[in-house]
Amino acid sequence: MESKVVWICNSIWDWYPEIQSYGFTSIEDRLRAYKLWEHAEALLTEDSSEFSRVDVVSNLKRCLNQRLKFIEYVYSLKKVALRDSPKGYLEYLESLGLVRPYMLKQLMLIRNDIEHNDAPPPSTDRCKELLDLTWYFLKSTDSFVSWCKHDFILRDLSENDEETQYWLSIDIDYDLDHQIKVNGWVPESCISMEEKPDFTLVEVKDFGSKGERWVGTDNHKDKLDSDCWLNGTLKPTENSRLRLIRASLHASI
Repeated sequence: MESKVVWICNSIWDWYPEIQSYGFTSIEDRLRAYKLWEHAEALLTEDSSEFSRVDVVSNLKRCLNQRLKFIEYVYSLKKVALRDSPKGYLEYLESLGLVRPYMLKQLMLIRNDIEHNDAPPPSTDRCKELLDLTWYFLKSTDSFVSWCKHDFILRDLSENDEETQYWLSIDIDYDLDHQIKVNGWVPESCISMEEKPDFTLVEVKDFGSKGERWVGTDNHKDKLDSDCWLNGTLKPTENSRLRLIRASLHASI
């Protein structure tokens, strides 16, 4: 069963994602947002002046912007946004399940109002709330920026949440236009030799069924003779690509 291309069923994208490996990011870049936050915290005292509170808000916005830019630097998510993806970056990250933007947008609005309209800064108590809010944002995004989640496995689970014999490894190259390599075992029903709706093209360099490739051996005893092994490069639609990137970001470790 040799072929240069096959099509794989998109229902596999719903399998359970687990991180397989990851690359560490720059410690300096990861900690930069916390240094900005700590500076803002140090500026705030019970008797902080109006100008000190302005500086608190300014540094918190810088902290937020640094973390957002670092997320983009690691994953280049703007490059894979869909035509109907939210235009605002915070809203876009919300659509990927990465942030909750409402209160963060309030911080930006407060800073912009101060900068452009000479509005008075928030009270000391309100500044404390903004400090806490920003701290929770950093903590909630640490798992996305402490390492680059690029290599994960989609596992097929039974109705009892037990692993079956099927899995597909996904490796996303964020530095190479989000190229996606795949390899693994899938049921025959998830493979087509011709284009079909809800199936995605794979350029395969290795492909075959157990019955054809592993006859008379003890290898892959848990597989059916009709089960298929594939190794190749996925050629997804924009929607499927973003769907897999979202799965990688939320894959368990």
